[in-house]
Amino acid sequence: MTKAEIKAAMRLKPIAILGLGTAGRGVRALAERLGVSSTCFDESDIEGVRQDFTIADARQHSVVVVSPGFNPNHPWVICAQSAGVEVMGELDFGALFLNRPVYAVTGTNGKTVTGRFITHTLESLGQNVALLGNTGISLCGWLSQNLENEPTTKLILEISSYQAHLLKYLPIEGLIWTNFSETHLDYHGSPREYFLAKWNLFRLLTSPLAIVGQSVFEAANRFGCVLPDFLKVVPGSPNSPYDALPQGTVFDESPFAEDFRLCATFGDLTGIPFVIWHQTAASFILPRYRMSRIAQVDGVSFYNDAKSSNTASTLAGLARFNMPVLWIGGLDAPLKELESFVSEIAPKIRVAYLVGRAGGMLATQLRHRGIECSYFESIEDAFTQLCRDMEAGDKVVFSPGFPPVGRFETFAGRGNFFEKMVLELQSSHHEHRKV
Repeated sequence: MTKAEIKAAMRLKPIAILGLGTAGRGVRALAERLGVSSTCFDESDIEGVRQDFTIADARQHSVVVVSPGFNPNHPWVICAQSAGVEVMGELDFGALFLNRPVYAVTGTNGKTVTGRFITHTLESLGQNVALLGNTGISLCGWLSQNLENEPTTKLILEISSYQAHLLKYLPIEGLIWTNFSETHLDYHGSPREYFLAKWNLFRLLTSPLAIVGQSVFEAANRFGCVLPDFLKVVPGSPNSPYDALPQGTVFDESPFAEDFRLCATFGDLTGIPFVIWHQTAASFILPRYRMSRIAQVDGVSFYNDAKSSNTASTLAGLARFNMPVLWIGGLDAPLKELESFVSEIAPKIRVAYLVGRAGGMLATQLRHRGIECSYFESIEDAFTQLCRDMEAGDKVVFSPGFPPVGRFETFAGRGNFFEKMVLELQSSHHEHRKV
């Protein structure tokens, strides 16, 4: 269906919204703003929201808008497809009402820092910019409040693989794909399918502007995907004077150096001088929970990398340290990833305090490599033991390596929890010294 046909259908029948999280609430708000009727479905018990969705339900609606958390094989998604109804994600629903294309940022890691730094730099140049998507502010939610501002606002969308694989209508003016490593395999089924989910974004480009990290280029060759001629590949390490990093900023070391090179390359292709990126780097503040130093207690430095939700992110973060650290983290990945992860992380760890559902298996592998480690049922148990073991000069890194689970529904939740424990420790040590 064309955009015009979809809009016409929505005037005749309501839309169905599957999932009432951030994306679903944004769709509902935009539909209300546009005068489009909607019915919401969610498996949770929410007042006014239906908990079951059938083929018959699907047929009563013009469009089914699916939240990113719905696996492609979810029974509700299959029902909608079987009914022959148009199925789309939140970004495509918003795209129906865009007047200009967007800049898209994707990648296994580094999406948010890259998107925020571009936003920060464009704003410093006096441009009207909004960073949306996989950042906590949905495209539809923003549009519901800013339809009148959209034509004059540059939109930068952080897009996850959960969002990318469904996209058909979103116009993309420029694409930055930071990196690629194998993750989200429980959702996509295989590394190749995960890669192809993001590869779909190339099909939506409206201009020849695409930048990828070296690992994306290598994965494309491995999976037999032919990259466009206009593509710019940015190596993960310097290969020319142009790659000079802004010293004394967050970008002068791993894992954020690669993000800077990607952004500076974006600037080169869009007419923003290299010197501007150096200037704005000095005033850029990292989003919270990305390898940020919380405090120092009795000569021990504590770092909070609660945003780390996969092994690649943890490895990239630990690369910044020139000495083995005390690591609180774990693993939530297929067993075939375990051996390669252990071989890479072992030299970076002095002692491991393991949590997460695969912590026990990881402990066995690390011990085989001579790394001291223990498995704990909770983060606070791991932290308690770590405090008994730490010595002046140690660096403590909380970098989970797996998505938020259990009582921590978000990375911010577990980041706040770890920060609270560190600050309480710092306070108790101060009180002890007073006595």
